[in-house]
Amino acid sequence: MEKPVNLTNKKIFLDLNEFIFIEGNKNYLPKLKGDYLYSDLKFFSMGDISTIRKTLFIRMNRDGSRDLSLFNSAFDSYNKEKEIYIYKVINKPKILFKAKTRINLKSDSKDKYDAIMLVKTKGIFISNYKLFTEWVNNSPVQAFETNNKIINNQFYKLEYHFSQFSNKTSIDQFLFWINTSPFKPYIYTIDNLNKKIDDSNKRLIFLTNELIMEYINEFNSIICFFIIPNDGLYRKTK
Repeated sequence: MEKPVNLTNKKIFLDLNEFIFIEGNKNYLPKLKGDYLYSDLKFFSMGDISTIRKTLFIRMNRDGSRDLSLFNSAFDSYNKEKEIYIYKVINKPKILFKAKTRINLKSDSKDKYDAIMLVKTKGIFISNYKLFTEWVNNSPVQAFETNNKIINNQFYKLEYHFSQFSNKTSIDQFLFWINTSPFKPYIYTIDNLNKKIDDSNKRLIFLTNELIMEYINEFNSIICFFIIPNDGLYRKTK
């Protein structure tokens, strides 16, 4: 049994004053530096020198459990059409799945403090490589995979043969899946596909749905490239 935290209300208030709390549903949890989150609340004033805030993101799961992500975020932009503020994750999130807490935005200060401490003491940093491989494993079609090391990054090449796509549903599933990639997909320009890959990445083009459809209509396969930043959390074993 965990020993309860003995803190005064003043201490809790001062700690929580540094945090903002955002609640989401089962579809999203910030896991990467550079991820975005949205809120209809403005967590800063125009006179603030910095919009950086310590942030606890609460994902409400269907089974009533909570997944928590703790990170620093900064204001990125405002969407006038949807009337929402967009914030960007600026460091590596620390994550705790199935946290033993019932925290929500209306929870009292003690519950919020305890939730933050749970993530700080029991949360983990998920490696970029693990996030990528989990995403690849959820592909609707099997990829032909190779990888090459580029300086401090892990460079992955995934090849998909369109003969695997039996109907429009498969194509739609592939397009939906590729758009959920934790890292941007790229292709090489056609005249550079067979040239040596270098670390400049100057020949890489961002892969859009339109380009994918062009490849489906004109070629038998497509080769996607991904650059996975080395976050120091993964070491490849022989």
